[in-house]
Amino acid sequence: MIELFKFDDYKQIVTHLLEVNKVKGARSKLSRAISCHLAYISQVLEGHSHFTMEQGQLLCQHFNFTDQEMEFFLNLLGYARAGTPALRKYYEKKVLKYKEEQNNISSKVQASQLLTQDQESQFYQSWINVAVFVLTSIPNYNQIPLIAENLKISERKVLESVGVLEQMGLVIRKGPLITSTGQRLHVASDSSIISKHHSNWRIKAIQSLDSESVKEDLHFSTVYSLSVADVDKIRDIILKCISTTETVIRPSKEEVMHCLCIDWFKV
Repeated sequence: MIELFKFDDYKQIVTHLLEVNKVKGARSKLSRAISCHLAYISQVLEGHSHFTMEQGQLLCQHFNFTDQEMEFFLNLLGYARAGTPALRKYYEKKVLKYKEEQNNISSKVQASQLLTQDQESQFYQSWINVAVFVLTSIPNYNQIPLIAENLKISERKVLESVGVLEQMGLVIRKGPLITSTGQRLHVASDSSIISKHHSNWRIKAIQSLDSESVKEDLHFSTVYSLSVADVDKIRDIILKCISTTETVIRPSKEEVMHCLCIDWFKV
């Protein structure tokens, strides 16, 4: 399915879908699905007429939209059909809200547990807590001596971190084994600890430049000059990359720990 949320007009979405699905009789099938004459499809897409809200819902079902995609599409349709400035403003706010949510990285990452504000501050204050939490999900690294050796820190620091994670319900200790409870965490962009979390792992990225595994690691830094319009295009590409990465990582077997840092900002 195309990314509906990048469009500003419901007609653009329908036109794009009809062009992408280059199946003979695509418009005829759509006209039957939404109970209208074939000529009316062209009249709407190429003129000033609009589908009814009922036709919009049938159209969404025809193209197998998700509930979220359907709601976004119907809001665009409602905006186009609105007969008063107040009603147009109402639909405009709903459309903008959906776009903002889609541009939020949190919507691309599926977290299974939310920490309290105090827990979040304590957890993300040090990179060690995050690293220990991740390593406890890997069978070959779920003991204190092994974690300490892998992270090149003292066993005392690992023990302190494990105590913090236990209190949060993120790990379980059974003898020498420390097992992750399998929760997925994500710190929101508006969190008070977000800057600390980002800086912790970017420092680790810099340190990795001098590590022995530098040949296996991937680092890329550059600065571009580009048009204002293309800034958003690059941002969309990066967000799509994050979503794709998530689909690979979720079913992946826990064997090694890697860090991914991505930055795209105005200088």
